[in-house]
Amino acid sequence: MNAPDHLLRHSILLMAASQLGSVSCMFFQMAMGRWLSPAEYGVMVAMTGVVTIAGMPLGALGTVLTFFSAQLLQQNRAGDIFPLMRSWALKLLFISIPLLAVGIVFSQPLAEFFKLPDRSALLIVLVILAMSFFTPVISAPLSGIQAFGWVSVFGVSWGVVRLVVGGALVYFVAASAKWALIGHGVAVLASAGIAMAGLGIVLRGAHSTGNTLPGTHAYLWRTLVVLACFSFLMNADMLIVKHYFSPDQSGFYARAATIGRTIIFLSMPIAGALFPKIVSNGAMSAQHGKLFGKALFYTALIIVPGVLFCTFFPQVPLGILYHDWEPTAAMARLVRVTIWAMTPLGLAFFVMNFELAQNRFRMTVPLILCVAGYLAGVLIWHASVLQVVTVLAVVSVLALLALVKCLPRQDNTLSVTCPP
Repeated sequence: MNAPDHLLRHSILLMAASQLGSVSCMFFQMAMGRWLSPAEYGVMVAMTGVVTIAGMPLGALGTVLTFFSAQLLQQNRAGDIFPLMRSWALKLLFISIPLLAVGIVFSQPLAEFFKLPDRSALLIVLVILAMSFFTPVISAPLSGIQAFGWVSVFGVSWGVVRLVVGGALVYFVAASAKWALIGHGVAVLASAGIAMAGLGIVLRGAHSTGNTLPGTHAYLWRTLVVLACFSFLMNADMLIVKHYFSPDQSGFYARAATIGRTIIFLSMPIAGALFPKIVSNGAMSAQHGKLFGKALFYTALIIVPGVLFCTFFPQVPLGILYHDWEPTAAMARLVRVTIWAMTPLGLAFFVMNFELAQNRFRMTVPLILCVAGYLAGVLIWHASVLQVVTVLAVVSVLALLALVKCLPRQDNTLSVTCPP
């Protein structure tokens, strides 16, 4: 008799944690937007953007640690997870320290490039960036061993600590971007400490086997390419619109795109809960097909109502986020078409994570071709924002179809069983 997979419970847990984290971030932005001057708020957003940009390759590393932690657990080698973490921490140490040193040496010209009043905010961000290198090494194994309670606490703690500490420093010490950034750094340290404590508790008593650690570099580079392609498909639209259109048009599209991207985010907790449950070296079992079907059903159960609600009532998300309860017909139409353009990417993200968990990379070339097609399309068709969105819609559908085409077949047929 198969053990229960707890997919629904873990998905709901991660989804609740994701929403709590999002609320904490929203309150942080609201507080900083009110307590900081426009200039200081601009400095804070620009500097935290540097950390966000660095998050993409770190996300690939997190996928690597999740995959191999789950694999070691399957092989009854849970005690080897800590040696795997140490090996990656040492590698990152040799990368982060030189980068930090170079950043400090060139901090003055960098501060002038970003038009900062002084180097203090930049120096703080450099330290945060160096610390952030190690965050996936500490936190990702929690997902690999399916300690989703600790994963949720880790995820929520970062937003809550940043809100409390950063808000207190800005409100009581000085209304300056550097104090908000210090709060950000404290949150990184606090969440990392919580993740480390969780690993210590869950893996207590597990001892290293002394066996050779699995090779991780090939998986890392292939994952990095796949995630870079998907990140481009998901996020490049704003840069493209910003390049071709006026600030006002870009601003209105940013609102529609923010709402549209929430559809992609909806599938992420379910994909995260599924990932460690179906880790393999390319083999597709009946149990994996069953879990795939269940997770796909849950994903559709969330995405479809969300898409339909925003299609019929675009004024609701516009009103909640931007206080635009009576949008123009053009704005409402832009929200609708953007939602539908991005919806295939929400499903594509789910399928992509399934393939990464199964250590299959047939999707790499199709995703690269989709990126190339996206760039070619917007170079030709950019007479209006709707043309850019149309190109995005076509590419999104093609990416989803390509990913589905790359799915394996068990006995020549993909075994997918959805819950009744």
